[in-house]
Amino acid sequence: MRETGEWKFFSIKVWIVLFLTGFLLIYRQAYSKVSGPCSDCHTMHYSQGGQISATWEAGGPFKALLIGDCVFCHTGTNDGMNKTPYVYSDSEPIYNFGGKRNTLAGGNFYWVTLNNNYGHNVAGIANL
Repeated sequence: MRETGEWKFFSIKVWIVLFLTGFLLIYRQAYSKVSGPCSDCHTMHYSQGGQISATWEAGGPFKALLIGDCVFCHTGTNDGMNKTPYVYSDSEPIYNFGGKRNTLAGGNFYWVTLNNNYGHNVAGIANL
């Protein structure tokens, strides 16, 4: 098969489309809603500069090279401005239907601290 100028142009276009498609697929998988330095949440050897930070959760290292378990980063009050979805609150969440509320549709693990029968217990929250 002889390569003509037209065939070369077609071949280059195909490679460009394949490259861009692959790049976009990989980029989409790496996309995250959280912004900031990776070291805010991740660590390679559960240490930074040879030390364990006082702000990290004790008992590491954790899965996915995190500085704490899931609840460690997802504890707080949803105020509509936070980028991290909080699924565990230190105080009773507000379920003000039709008005201002500070919980997500999936609920809040706060209730499990009262008794394991109040919900699905993850990461031993009832023992906190």
